[in-house]
Amino acid sequence: MYVSKHASRVSLLLGLALAVSLPSEAQTLEGEIAQMANRIEAGREKQLHVIAPSFFARAVERLSRAQTQFERAERIGNIQRSLAEARTNIERAEALEDIGKVLLRDALAARGDAITANAPEFATAAWNDADERMTSAGRKIEEGDQNDARKRAEEAAALYRAAELQAIRQDLLGKAQQARAGAVGLNAPKTAAKTFREADSLLAAAEQQLQENRYDRQGAAAVAREAAVAFQHATRIAQIVMEIDRRKEPAIENLVLSHEADVARIVEQFGFDANFASGLTPVTEQILAAIASLQKDRDNLRDELATKNDELAAKNKELQDTYAKVASLTDSLGGQLAAVQQREREAAERLRERQLREELLRRVQTAFPPADAEVILDGDQVVFHLFALSFPVGSAQITPENYSLLTDLQQVLRDLPAAAIVIEGHTDAQGHAEFNQALSQRRADAIREYLLANMGLRGDQLSAVGFGEARPLATNETPEGRAKNRRIGVRVQLPSIRG
Repeated sequence: MYVSKHASRVSLLLGLALAVSLPSEAQTLEGEIAQMANRIEAGREKQLHVIAPSFFARAVERLSRAQTQFERAERIGNIQRSLAEARTNIERAEALEDIGKVLLRDALAARGDAITANAPEFATAAWNDADERMTSAGRKIEEGDQNDARKRAEEAAALYRAAELQAIRQDLLGKAQQARAGAVGLNAPKTAAKTFREADSLLAAAEQQLQENRYDRQGAAAVAREAAVAFQHATRIAQIVMEIDRRKEPAIENLVLSHEADVARIVEQFGFDANFASGLTPVTEQILAAIASLQKDRDNLRDELATKNDELAAKNKELQDTYAKVASLTDSLGGQLAAVQQREREAAERLRERQLREELLRRVQTAFPPADAEVILDGDQVVFHLFALSFPVGSAQITPENYSLLTDLQQVLRDLPAAAIVIEGHTDAQGHAEFNQALSQRRADAIREYLLANMGLRGDQLSAVGFGEARPLATNETPEGRAKNRRIGVRVQLPSIRG
């Protein structure tokens, strides 16, 4: 309509030209830009930005120039020239993929392990040195100097391995070492000697595990966490001792440890470890939270059982009534009438299934406060965005503060006739993208294991997938947006209604 009006003002010929040629060319250019962006992204996934850094960087720069020119409606020839230069450079990078993966094989593997250890954050300087050496190796590949490329790749691999180990040590032992320094500052080696010695032994054991096998991170991390907690415990005892007569220090420490041991026996029954670093009050709150969660789950199960019993009694009565009607009509109407009634019952059952499904979905949508979760219906799928389910920074450890929300989630999942459930992990865009991807997968796996342990589901009913920062719900430019993007999603596939 706009083109025809414009033609009436200028000329029919010019109007037809604008209607046919310019929009078509613009659409073609827009499609070529999108295709080049996809091609470059595919090249990044193949690590071409490492194998052929100069060619890849020029391809990215020329694509960005073409996008800017297109947005500014510059001459088509300029845009096509930028796209051609981007295409030439990405083709040069792609041509080096095979030889690059041979020459850089060990360095690429070491780089991947360093990213998994979050070396860009925990060992920034060492990571930068390794990446700089890797870039120089890639440039030698571009120049055709395979011998020098191989030599520099070996140096880069060694630097990546060093950065990886440094990051692992910082990640796993850093908190324990900080806790030790704090304990020493309060004279804990003297006033809480027994606890401090145990913490020192744990820290030494963790360091020994890393020396023997840096990839036994789970075992070393567990020991390092125990050491950090023990040092915090010693610090707490030292603080108490400082407030009283120092002549009573040994007796007081033994008394404190005796009381905490009694509380720890209770905590063990709930399946989590007692952390006395901040005193008895936080542990007591954990116990109360666990008890409240169990009581809530028990009450929910009782209510569910009562509802199911009522429904079963009603269905039994309905079934008996139906049988009586069928028996009274069979003699007079015969088999034909019985067949008609059977079809009617099946139609009624389908209607009941639809009504129950609609009622169930209405209840699910109101099961969570808006600040805790968002529920979206998508065909035969129900999607939960759990905003209030939070983890410590960089961790996939489920904390007791999440038990109440997870209990509500379990209750909702029990109500849903799920054919399959997928746990989705999401992060914001802060930090390294590949680390965020791995972290989101670990968090999704942690929720999956929690639900398997607490709901009695089969393993093939419940899967987990991490999307990292790839699927944001809001902008990553604000704290609120990032908080919304850091979430756990639960996607429930419902069985289709027959008919």
